[in-house]
Amino acid sequence: MAATSMDLRNRIVQAVDEDGMSRRAAAERFMVGHSTAIKIVKRKETTGSAEPARIGGYRRHALEPHKDILSAIIVETPDMTLAEIGDEIVARGGPRVCKSSIDRMVKAMGFRVKKKASSPTSKRERTLP
Repeated sequence: MAATSMDLRNRIVQAVDEDGMSRRAAAERFMVGHSTAIKIVKRKETTGSAEPARIGGYRRHALEPHKDILSAIIVETPDMTLAEIGDEIVARGGPRVCKSSIDRMVKAMGFRVKKKASSPTSKRERTLP
C-alpha cells in the first residue's frame, strides 16, 4: 500500500496543531483512518517531520557477520545436514537461525550442501512401482 501524500500529511498535522482539532476529528475531516491520522501526528511529534519512513530495501542475511564460521564448517565437514550446521554455528558462538536461513546463506556463498553418496538409503520402501 502506498504512503499517504505529503500534502495530506501536512494538512492533518496543521489541523491538529494549529486548528486544535483532535486526531480523530482530523481523520474524519480528511477521510483517512483514525490510526493513520494518529500515527502521522505522532511521527511529527517524535521526529519533527511528517514524512513517511522508508519502505522496502535490502535486508542482510542473519548469518552475514558469521560467514567465516559457516564457510569453515562447510569446508571441514561438507556432508553435514542443515540442522547439524545450525547446531555447529551455535556451538561456535553464532546465532541460532532456521534451516532455510542457513540454506539461503550457503547458496549466496556459492556452496552446495549435499550428503555423501555413501549415506544410508531410506528404510522405507518405494510407494510407486
